[in-house]
Amino acid sequence: MSGYVTIDGKPFANADVIFSSPDGGRSASGRTDTSGWYSLKTTPTVRGALAGNYQVRILENVFDSAAAADGGPGAVTKNEVWTEDDVEVTQGNNSIDIIVQKNRS
Repeated sequence: MSGYVTIDGKPFANADVIFSSPDGGRSASGRTDTSGWYSLKTTPTVRGALAGNYQVRILENVFDSAAAADGGPGAVTKNEVWTEDDVEVTQGNNSIDIIVQKNRS
């Protein structure tokens, strides 16, 4: 289970992609690379997501460079930028591209 995430037409790098099962089943997650590509894992050693319907959330990771500049480790804030309540994953290979429109004109 993989795909690309774009935001306002550009690759969305370093975003968390979370597929949560609404019935309390196993979830899957991943993080986008610099090209916006993600690959989900159900556990640290199991790739993909189980077949079923999911709520999908995209979280933007924002690094607090001011805290790091003051000698601290810095902090990462996670901002939810997109959610969809009924995304179906079927058995077999799946590719789901996610298009986020943050700046709507």
